Amino acid sequence: MSKLISVEEYAIYIYNIEITDDKPNKNCNLLKYKLSEYKNSDTKIIKFRPTNYDMDNEIWKLFDKLYDIIDNEETIYLKLSNKDNLIPILVITIINYLKVVKNIKIGCISYEDSKSNLKPVFDITSLDIILSWTKAIDKFVHNGDSKEIHELAEKRGNMISKISHGENKYGSYLRSFGNNIENFTEHIQSSRGYEIDTFQYDKLKYYIEEVKLGSPLPPMKPLLDMILDKIEDFSTENLYNGLNAVKWCIDNNLTQQGYTLLRENIINIIIYQIVYHLDIENFTIEDLKNSNIREAIEDALIYKFIMEHNLENNRDTEVYTFIKYVNDGENNIKNDIKNNIVYKLDVKEISKSIDSKICNIYKSVSDLRNDINHAGYKINHIQNPQKFKDNLERHYIQLLDYIYNTNNTKRNK
Repeated sequence: MSKLISVEEYAIYIYNIEITDDKPNKNCNLLKYKLSEYKNSDTKIIKFRPTNYDMDNEIWKLFDKLYDIIDNEETIYLKLSNKDNLIPILVITIINYLKVVKNIKIGCISYEDSKSNLKPVFDITSLDIILSWTKAIDKFVHNGDSKEIHELAEKRGNMISKISHGENKYGSYLRSFGNNIENFTEHIQSSRGYEIDTFQYDKLKYYIEEVKLGSPLPPMKPLLDMILDKIEDFSTENLYNGLNAVKWCIDNNLTQQGYTLLRENIINIIIYQIVYHLDIENFTIEDLKNSNIREAIEDALIYKFIMEHNLENNRDTEVYTFIKYVNDGENNIKNDIKNNIVYKLDVKEISKSIDSKICNIYKSVSDLRNDINHAGYKINHIQNPQKFKDNLERHYIQLLDYIYNTNNTKRNK
């Protein structure tokens, strides 16, 4: 069931109506119908004429009455007029409140100029649409949550494609924008490091630009620019995407994900250093997933920390093997061992090339991550959640300083 709400002078009329979605672009025509055409038995009338001395109380009574009358998940068709200046503002406010607490939808908003001899009716539903986009994009910019953007883009995109019978590409661009931005945030929320590294950020930015270009709503452009500013540091094939994701976690209160991504990116940094020292050719981002390489670096970091702090060592150091598969450009000869290059990864030797600073950062980050992942069920666990946030940001900055100083040292050699 849907409801038509007509705001008149000193009163609100509410009618139960039935609407089909066969022609979504025609629904607003319902608001041009005369109210007398609806059955009186379905009509509810709320009289509203507040006095100055009791304005607040009357407003809250209006909230309660509309709350009781409008059901969960109903679609509201709203007819406003300039017969009364206060009631339309109040009703719009209450409707936005009910969009949250009762998950109602806005089918259409029309405005009738009752003071004109022609009495024109304007469709101002776009004002509700822009409010919805504003709320969704604000949530993304300040909390990193793209769920509402995705839902809006999917809904609006489908509607545009349906009306145009698929000829308007703007609907497709909207859906692609919504799907890509949701994938991006879900990769970070689920700590998908490889997906973060390989995500097509340029494609996401392309869809945002297309939505900006095609939007019939001028206020959308500054809102979409806010999204572009938020993801500015991310780009396709950028080695720092992982660290940018850590910063995203810090900014958006994703502390657990931040520790996981920070720890794994420390390992990535050392892997690239070892690749450079061992002169491993054609090393790709795909090779970062090689379990032998990652285990060798983890063991080397732990061994380095144990040796430097004179701790008891009960660990056996290993020599791991990394096989770099060769591709001749025509035939994949992965199984042809004689054509593959075998690299020995000696944990003790690797530990000698690891800087003490990054080793200490790694150890602290690992301990903090373990504390979170095991829900604090350990001796001497951290009880104040703020300490996790503060330490995450501190170690992130330490790692950036380490990278900066390391790069400067290389340039000066």
